[in-house]
Amino acid sequence: MKADSDNAAVALGILIPLMLLIMLVVFVVLIRQRQCPAGCLSKNMSVRHADRLSMADSIIPSSMDETNRNIMIAATSSLLIAAAFKSTEEKKETEKKEEILGQAIFSGKVRILQSFDHLTYTAGKLQDCYSQMREKHGMYEALTKEMEASDDELFFQTYRMSKEQMDFIASCVSSLIEKNDTVMRPAIVAKCRLAMTLRFLASGDSMFSFPIAFRVSRAALSGIIMETCQALWTVLQPLYMKPPTEEDLKLVSREFNDLWQFPNCIGAVDGKHCRIHKPPNSGSDYHNFHDFESIVLMAVVDARYRFLYIDVGAKGKENDSTVFRRFSFGKALEVNRLPVPGDKELPNTSCPLPHIFIGDEAFPLKTNFLKPFSRYGDLTTDKKIFNYRLSRARRVVENTFGIIASRFRVLKSTMMGKLETIDHIVKAVCVLHNFLMVTNAQNGNSYFTPVLVDREANGQIIPGSWRRQSIPVLPSGNISGNFSGRDALKIREAFKDYFCGVGRVP
Repeated sequence: MKADSDNAAVALGILIPLMLLIMLVVFVVLIRQRQCPAGCLSKNMSVRHADRLSMADSIIPSSMDETNRNIMIAATSSLLIAAAFKSTEEKKETEKKEEILGQAIFSGKVRILQSFDHLTYTAGKLQDCYSQMREKHGMYEALTKEMEASDDELFFQTYRMSKEQMDFIASCVSSLIEKNDTVMRPAIVAKCRLAMTLRFLASGDSMFSFPIAFRVSRAALSGIIMETCQALWTVLQPLYMKPPTEEDLKLVSREFNDLWQFPNCIGAVDGKHCRIHKPPNSGSDYHNFHDFESIVLMAVVDARYRFLYIDVGAKGKENDSTVFRRFSFGKALEVNRLPVPGDKELPNTSCPLPHIFIGDEAFPLKTNFLKPFSRYGDLTTDKKIFNYRLSRARRVVENTFGIIASRFRVLKSTMMGKLETIDHIVKAVCVLHNFLMVTNAQNGNSYFTPVLVDREANGQIIPGSWRRQSIPVLPSGNISGNFSGRDALKIREAFKDYFCGVGRVP
């Protein structure tokens, strides 16, 4: 009995560690099952029964009693079978879930594609409807062609140019804006695209009203306006706003002397605020001292109200002096890279003076740029005379801004859209203005009339009609502290002495 008790104790002492070893093996197997990729462990565990017995045999020590060892091998094999079965069941469950999820995703994709197809079909039907209505009732197809045939005045009021001028522009830009017909619908012809853009620029109406008038979608209209404005600048700028040569500036100087009695002047400079809708995340960058959001149009104008140089896009909070220094024209003027003619004697004098540009108090006084004496100082009569003569000549740039705002009322509206689009709109207006001013002089149409700008009669200044309109042009006029060199002060004094002496006007 004592021997049996000893044998049982020895067997129990061996059995307990073996059970712990088996549990450790099973635990390791389960850990590997979690770490392996899907299906990896199940593939390794789904082996034949003999393989599981062999694996169990290798785990159980051979020193054990044969009966106990066989029992342990059978138990270990059963545990391995259970682990393999569990892995297989989890795999099947995972595959089932994946199948259900895949079916749901496929079903969702089908529904999305069906919705997209429906929207595409609906949009296509809407475009077809627009095309059919445009052919019968669109403003260009119906009203414009009627005006071309019978009412020149109404045509000019609608598009701010004659039909001959529109035909010329259409011939220039057609290659850039013309589209091809598709199997779905005919394209909007180039001249209709041009008519939409010109009407938008001339009227200043919101884009919400144009789809009704021209029978086009709003999305198509915004793209057409952007593209056509770019094409107008690309084609017309080299013809009607190319950088002036030295000979061109000499002609400008003669015209300033003949028309405004200001010799050696080769351009008047000023800025204009163009209203815009506040860009997102812009803070107060575009908020100007007139209390609205704007970008700045900086321009140099000749004696006949035509643009020589323009720069568009500066932030509204910046003053003229800051914008001028960043303006490509201002940078070129600073380093003497402009084709400015050499010094020339003023009429009836033997004193040569440089050719100069003129501006208001916001600009810096330089040897090639004159501004008035400060109104905050002690102005003598001579200084007042100089200020009057400079202001008289400088008004050409204010009147130019007045003309374009009067003819192209988009500049009076609050322009909405991307800043890039607004820049293209303003540049298109400026180059169209130059084109119309040149052709007005040649053909005598009514784009420009003397009553539109400031003029003098019996020593009195009569304001131009653009100043009496409801929304005045607001010049950009913050005054900044500009320090002037001695040479610049001497040149201004020389012009002052000339205006008060031999250059006096009645």
